[in-house]
Amino acid sequence: MGERNKMNIGKIYEGKFRELMKKEYNLIIRVPDYAATGISHSSICDFQCINDGITDYYEVKHSYNKKSFPLVNITNSQISSLRKIWKIGKVKGVYIFIFMVKKKFRIHIKNLLEFIETNSRKSIPIEWLQQYIY
Repeated sequence: MGERNKMNIGKIYEGKFRELMKKEYNLIIRVPDYAATGISHSSICDFQCINDGITDYYEVKHSYNKKSFPLVNITNSQISSLRKIWKIGKVKGVYIFIFMVKKKFRIHIKNLLEFIETNSRKSIPIEWLQQYIY
């Protein structure tokens, strides 16, 4: 699949994410990144979602795999950025939101980091993800 098609698919899932979150947040801000601006730089996350003055940060991912989510779909810089936001300690939530075939998962960064640090797996099994179903 070409880079252009990957970006288009990503935009589709970002749109689905935005629609889902409208019922939970008053304000949903798309954080500009290369796909949005064409300028090479790293962004801290895909979305900042605000409700009653509290901001949550989200990185949105998708996979067509039905049995697991490949960790290669999350870059080290994305994990590092989300870890930094969470370590600041003044935010409510820092999440990875994963779309998989007919399922959605919201995983707090601390749970994802714990999984990565305690497993040598290259993917997250669906059984583990089930506890974070959205």
